[in-house]
Amino acid sequence: KEFLPYFLDEKFFSYTAGTEMVVTFANYIGSSYEDVADLEEWELQDANYDMFAALDGDNYFTSSTPADDYIPLLLEANFPLVEAGDEMFVKYNYKGSHYETYTEMTFDGTVWTFTGATSGLDVDNAYELEDADYDSMLGTGNYGSFSSYDPPEDYLPDWMLTKYPSAVNGDKQVIIYYWYGEGDRYAGFTKSETGTWTKTHTIEYNWDTGDFNVKTLSVTEDAQALFKFTTTDGWLFVPPLKFVETTVAYTRQYELVDADYEMVGDGKYNNFTLPDVNLVAKISTILKANFNDLAVGDIFEVTYKGYSGGVSDYTINLEVLLDE
Repeated sequence: KEFLPYFLDEKFFSYTAGTEMVVTFANYIGSSYEDVADLEEWELQDANYDMFAALDGDNYFTSSTPADDYIPLLLEANFPLVEAGDEMFVKYNYKGSHYETYTEMTFDGTVWTFTGATSGLDVDNAYELEDADYDSMLGTGNYGSFSSYDPPEDYLPDWMLTKYPSAVNGDKQVIIYYWYGEGDRYAGFTKSETGTWTKTHTIEYNWDTGDFNVKTLSVTEDAQALFKFTTTDGWLFVPPLKFVETTVAYTRQYELVDADYEMVGDGKYNNFTLPDVNLVAKISTILKANFNDLAVGDIFEVTYKGYSGGVSDYTINLEVLLDE
């Protein structure tokens, strides 16, 4: 509403007052979220850590007391009636830069195993980096992980050009990578028109909602806006408002003048021939053209001239509503 009027003034600089123009444009809306999986959850409490002497008093796992060694035992003790195929998303503490972390577990009928938190994700052909992939990008001694010192955005786009040489514009690929000290993370890349791979979405678990969230980055969508031409201010943005007939008492008044009838094609006699099925639409156009301060809740009492065997004055009350 701020910039398009300048464009319209330059391109359509001389129109009849009240003329409306619908403009379609690309609208950047930032990021978009979508829930793609819902799993059973279990958050470890202090008492769960205290069951083990090595963890007593710490209430977190470390590289010397890894979660892999303890979480399966805790699940076995706390969920004795599970069946093969049951899943559990576990929240636990890890001593590191990211204190709280999550992992997905599956019961195979005998033991609980780590699944890498990939089930239920709405992604196709996700690729999980292997040790050789990290070596090719980061060199040896890389701990098989990315970190704040070696962020994946600095390496993956170029690596993917070699990994997927036949990819074309619009192709998408999800990469599962390990973040040092925290666990698996997920990033979605899209092949762009310039031939490069661009990070377009991430996938993370939202503990509050119990869902995996796919966050799509840099979302742009088609949008439309209505503008009107005025003799005094040129093109102006028209809020998405509509007028409906009402019996509620008016808050504003307006009486049509000759130019108003001419605006909607009734200028020959400067009145409406009644009954007129387009009466509300015509008066709506007139009000939008004459008032730049319309607001939801305004109620206009409009006086107009109508012909029905003779010319008489009539009134109609119109309420301003949001046009959704």
